[in-house]
Amino acid sequence: MKRFAWRLQRVLEITDQRERVLRAELYALAHEIARVRHEIIARQITVRTVLDELARKSLAERLGEQTIVLACAAAEERILARLRAQQAEFEAKRAATTTRFLKERSMRRALEHLREEAYAKYLKVVAARELAEFDEVSHIAFTRRMRPRTARVAG
Repeated sequence: MKRFAWRLQRVLEITDQRERVLRAELYALAHEIARVRHEIIARQITVRTVLDELARKSLAERLGEQTIVLACAAAEERILARLRAQQAEFEAKRAATTTRFLKERSMRRALEHLREEAYAKYLKVVAARELAEFDEVSHIAFTRRMRPRTARVAG
């Protein structure tokens, strides 16, 4: 009996490989988004801390440092805006990659379902052939047992 061979097996393997690649991309994007969020939070905390320390100082001490601190805070805000834009870009990429991933996963699942159906059909055909062979062997054996024995004529 021939082994089970499914014509779309290679398509299933390629789809599975694409799904794994997209899953890895999603993981990498999630990692980058988390990294950028962490950096944004850390920079926000730093700016707040410096501004709080400046607010606690007396007016005379604060006047000298205030222009420098506010210039640094403005620079940090520009950096934060750039980081937020980068985060939004990563999130848009993640959304697009998620859509592609879900398509690949549904394609893989559909292909696996088709493969299972083809394999079940193959098993039915194999069982039917084996039954037919068994029936044929049984009929031949029965016919041989039932056939009258003819005497050999010595001659």
